[in-house]
Amino acid sequence: MLPSLSLAALLQSRLLEILKSEEANGSSLHIYTVGDFIVAFEKSAYWLSRIVPECGTAVMRFASLPFPVIMASTAASDVSRVKSLFASDGEHEGRMTFRTDEIPRDKYMKWHDEKAFEGEKVRK
Repeated sequence: MLPSLSLAALLQSRLLEILKSEEANGSSLHIYTVGDFIVAFEKSAYWLSRIVPECGTAVMRFASLPFPVIMASTAASDVSRVKSLFASDGEHEGRMTFRTDEIPRDKYMKWHDEKAFEGEKVRK
């Protein structure tokens, strides 16, 4: 398991890097250790929520970004569930990466919009 960062430290030091990685992500799950938890963002959060349906999700809004960021989190012990399903591409720069199936864009976008706007009325 990777050394742990605080969530604030992870977001402060790596948010833009994480978002660029997730934007290009087609078939990977990237997870980060934060205390006793693992966290994933955007497309990786989609996969983590599929593997661990009881994981928590959070919508984060940053003044510097024009869109909401979705984060999924679960107990660090749940990494064993990830490892049982997907091959590891290793640990690099504080991130564990696993090879997944291709992320279905339509399902991901629907999931993202549902999470991002949960509880809000969608204007038509």
